[in-house]
Amino acid sequence: MSRATKFFILFLIGLITLIVSLVSSTFLFAFGLILYEFLVYPLALCVSSVFTAITATGFSNWLIKDGRHTTLRPVILATEAAAVVLALLLILLATWRLLRAPIILFTIPAALLLAVTAVFAAQRYRTDQPAAAHEKREAAIWIILALAAVPLTIFIASLFGWAGA
Repeated sequence: MSRATKFFILFLIGLITLIVSLVSSTFLFAFGLILYEFLVYPLALCVSSVFTAITATGFSNWLIKDGRHTTLRPVILATEAAAVVLALLLILLATWRLLRAPIILFTIPAALLLAVTAVFAAQRYRTDQPAAAHEKREAAIWIILALAAVPLTIFIASLFGWAGA
């Protein structure tokens, strides 16, 4: 595979991953209308990071034909770590009242950071080992957990009075 072809494939993977990250984080940051910041930032970023990591891993395995394979778990861990750091930073900035712009403006840099982290991790953790039989099941479990986290967080927040319009 030539360098130009590999660059184009990585660019395509990055673009698709960025779109998934941007759509999911924008949708989830909208819950800031009913949840406090200290809940919505980690929720939006961590759930979005799961979708971003799965996208980067899946497209890397599908589009890059080099006989290697990326496992999902290390990519999710790297992307989740970036999401947690970013969520803590946003919470601190909101606590210190340094966030003057609407939160929707932070979705683009957050999505970009998550997408770059996921694409780099997907390339970093490529191995010569074949795909494990349980990887599709593991991806499905991650998706179910991420989707279940949203209503569960809203429900628990409502019990404590932290949710409402």
